[in-house]
Amino acid sequence: MRKRFILLLLDVAIILLATMLAVLLRDNFETRFTQFQGLIPYFAATALTSLIVLSLFGLDRAIWRMSSMLDYLIVSGAAVSIVMLTVGESFLFNRLEGVARAMPILQVLLMICGLVGVRVLARLRHSFRSRARVQPAAAMMEGNTIPYESILIVGLGRIAELYVQSVEEYGAGTKRIVGLLGIAGRHSGRRIHQHAILGPTDQIESILQDLEVHGVFVDRIVVTLPFGNLPPEARQCLLDLTASSTIKLELFAQQFEAAHNSGSAELGNDTTEPALPSNDTASKPKATPPNILPRKTTYWQVKRAFDVACSSVMIVALLPVFLVVAVLAAIDVGLPLWFWQQRPGVGKKPFRVYKFRTMRGAYDWNGNRIDDKNRSSVIGRLLRRTRLDELPQLLNILIGQMSFVGPRPLLAIDQCESNESRLMIRPGLTGWAQVNGGRLLTIPEKMALDLWYLQNASFGVDVRIVIETVRMILFGETRNEDAISRATSSLKATTFRSPSVTSRPFDDTKRQVA
Repeated sequence: MRKRFILLLLDVAIILLATMLAVLLRDNFETRFTQFQGLIPYFAATALTSLIVLSLFGLDRAIWRMSSMLDYLIVSGAAVSIVMLTVGESFLFNRLEGVARAMPILQVLLMICGLVGVRVLARLRHSFRSRARVQPAAAMMEGNTIPYESILIVGLGRIAELYVQSVEEYGAGTKRIVGLLGIAGRHSGRRIHQHAILGPTDQIESILQDLEVHGVFVDRIVVTLPFGNLPPEARQCLLDLTASSTIKLELFAQQFEAAHNSGSAELGNDTTEPALPSNDTASKPKATPPNILPRKTTYWQVKRAFDVACSSVMIVALLPVFLVVAVLAAIDVGLPLWFWQQRPGVGKKPFRVYKFRTMRGAYDWNGNRIDDKNRSSVIGRLLRRTRLDELPQLLNILIGQMSFVGPRPLLAIDQCESNESRLMIRPGLTGWAQVNGGRLLTIPEKMALDLWYLQNASFGVDVRIVIETVRMILFGETRNEDAISRATSSLKATTFRSPSVTSRPFDDTKRQVA
């Protein structure tokens, strides 16, 4: 009750402040004591009416941090009612003496802005605080990993918006929405809660191909419309897709129609109609990688400060180089200038690695994959050879997604679960594996070198890596058999599972960051 009374008084104070500001705006901010003295009856009527109307509209019972559009409409209606009643009371009392005709209009507009504004700020504050509670990086530093699930939503509407809000509120640390699909293509390119609408459902296969080029692999497709409302071609495409891949299909809308069933609406590979089998996402115990990160708190703090300072200076100093490389990229491959791929970062949290484009599109007009040799050019090979195409990653370093020195980020499918300890620190622009072989290494060798760096990280090792990086750019990559043998030997006691892929360089279509 006390909290409700405080909120009510706060609303009244905002209304009086808006009324005072309306007077100042009406008189071009020419303040006189007699001016406000003559409006005392009007201010008193406004305060008294506000207490009554706000209570009748129940605004003192609403939770600001959970306000919605309906609440803002009710607030607007209450503001209009307060002004109309105040004007009526003042007219009966003194025929609105001293009140300009424009005053009530300015008053109601400022009242709505003030009352709605504080509720929006409360909602934003709550949203930011909720997201701050999700600390995958901190959890990872304790030796824990957080599995991220990439979700593609089919359908545009209230249910889709509800699902997006649910993920933002409760799944910020475990789920990631990669985009939405509409039934038609008229909404393509627009956004819902800052999530892009990628296209219509009949283009889902090409959309998934484009996402894979950027390192985004969809784990689950959530249909927020009744499955029967989808076009037959879209239904069949989704069924075929789940039958031929590991992508799960969840019928979110049908969960409301089958509330008695505790399982999620998910299609099996042999179903032709939507079904509601048991939920396959139940929590399972997962092996925790060994925490081999050396306890050097000061080292990691100073390293982060060094990253911020150096990346800031380099971005400013290398701005002319940025412009030259951008012009070369535009001449060579055209727009857009940037290329990005999604990578698991510290704590396995996904982030985007940015590069200048050095290769043409991965698919032709018929959707056929183009051979890498036909996509590359002399300019592109030069930019990759000198690592100038990776200049945009200075921005990743500045905002804290990467570091100058650390394990290079891999695609999620190339990241060994048994060696997720390499995700305990920020990925690097260069690393121990890159200066001891780079593209000439196999993935198990890179993993071993990265884990050796985690065990032996220090300022001296970082300086050595930076110097060796300059040598590598000037003279090319060479395998350091001694370093490889030493790193591999130090991990003999650790179980190592190699992924079923081979080492390959990271360019505009490759899956691995070299």
